[in-house]
Formats: sequence, C-alpha cells, structure tokens
Amino acid sequence: MASTPTTPPAKVFVDASVLIAAAISQTGRAHDLIVAGLTLSFHLVFSDDVFIETERNLATKYPTALPAFSVFREAFAT
Repeated sequence: MASTPTTPPAKVFVDASVLIAAAISQTGRAHDLIVAGLTLSFHLVFSDDVFIETERNLATKYPTALPAFSVFREAFAT
C-alpha cells in the first residue's frame, strides 16, 4: 500500500517588528501569530539578529514588554 506524502509545515520568518508588537500587546495579530506558531502546523523562523534587535529596541522604548519577549524567546530557543 502506498503512503500519502506529507507536506512539511510552512515556514514563516518573523522580524523584529512582529516580536516587538507581540510583546507590547496581547490582543494584536502579531501576538496571535506568535502563539499560533507554538500550537499550529507552521514553523516560525527567527535569526539571532532579530532577537538582538528586538531586545535592544524593547529595552530602549518599551522596557515593560521585556518579560513577554523573554517568554517568546525561551519558547522558541533552539
């Protein structure tokens, strides 16, 4: 019996602007995307530079959002 080929999950590259928006607001689409990436059938892709840029910008402009960003970063650590 032949097996049905499976399609690999789609890859979505996430930039710093999405991570910043997701860390600032729990009700926005960026936050929804990050949460969905933890639970659905697509793979979020990040670069180290994106994490560095996000942390630097949050520390400067939105330091109260750093804890939320830390949760995201830990969840997607490789």
